[in-house]
Amino acid sequence: MSPLDTIITTAHAIVSSGKPPSLALIKRQLGTQYPMPVLIQGLQQYKAMTEQEKHVLSQDILALKEDKNKKDIADVQTDIDNPTSVQTQAMMTQLQQYISVLTQRLDALTQEHAMLKKKVAQLENNK
Repeated sequence: MSPLDTIITTAHAIVSSGKPPSLALIKRQLGTQYPMPVLIQGLQQYKAMTEQEKHVLSQDILALKEDKNKKDIADVQTDIDNPTSVQTQAMMTQLQQYISVLTQRLDALTQEHAMLKKKVAQLENNK
């Protein structure tokens, strides 16, 4: 998207939120990445648009958002289906920690079981 397209889209978003577009609002949303003359030109172009052109712009923005949402969903699914080596390494580390905790718990339970067995044997011998 060109700088002017970005500024026009931002002005339209401001109007859609119920506010009149102004340089201050556009600059607040876009920051300092565009020089003032370009901001002025973009705002002037937006204000010169007909209602029909603004309606088409709304439809284009909706289509872009829908495409972005579909892409984001596809990216998430790809991440799930094909984890990166960093994700795989993180999962492996987590699993190793979990195995270590379970092993320690098993050792403690095994010792407790052995001790209880001895106590039962002693009690049976004292009868």
